[in-house]
Amino acid sequence: MNTREYIERLLSAEEDKLPSDYVHQDLLVPGANILPDISYGQIQAQTHSPLPAKASEDSPCPLTMTDEELRERLLKAMAEKCNLREDQMANVLLQIQRLVAELPAEELRVFRRAYNSFV
Repeated sequence: MNTREYIERLLSAEEDKLPSDYVHQDLLVPGANILPDISYGQIQAQTHSPLPAKASEDSPCPLTMTDEELRERLLKAMAEKCNLREDQMANVLLQIQRLVAELPAEELRVFRRAYNSFV
């Protein structure tokens, strides 16, 4: 299956449901069928300039937001730029995350260098 077919298959998949061959079998743990829920609490903007008394409703980003609010905001923005629905974008990001998790150490180092060059 080529990359285009694979991405099209992912985009047409049901929300929150992945194909059976999606996860590498070596990564599966018997009896465990849910991913850990990682929460980093609140993400706070740190700035060295004086902060306004309060964020206006027109400001691009509130001064503090929870990780879930940030995730939703980023997901919406990315989906719009890629002309996808938010659930489709979430599936694409999940696929990328899992593929990166399966990379051997040397390929992961190359991926990190390439990723950091784009950021």
